Amino acid sequence: MANGATTKFGCAYQWCNRTSHSPFVSFVCTYRQAYIAGVPLYTIGFPCDLCGGKESEKCRRRALCDNGAN
Repeated sequence: MANGATTKFGCAYQWCNRTSHSPFVSFVCTYRQAYIAGVPLYTIGFPCDLCGGKESEKCRRRALCDNGAN
């Protein structure tokens, strides 16, 4: 699950039993900084409050911090 510390993610899907009477799709996603049980998903506050004053971190679309990591 994505959380406030997530910086990257990727998802994929695969059709399974496509030719049978009960086909299904399997989805999987992986996250950099995955959710840890018991840890809050995000810090309560206003958008971009914690972007900091660093030049390397900017507020994108008045909503998310961008630390420049690829």
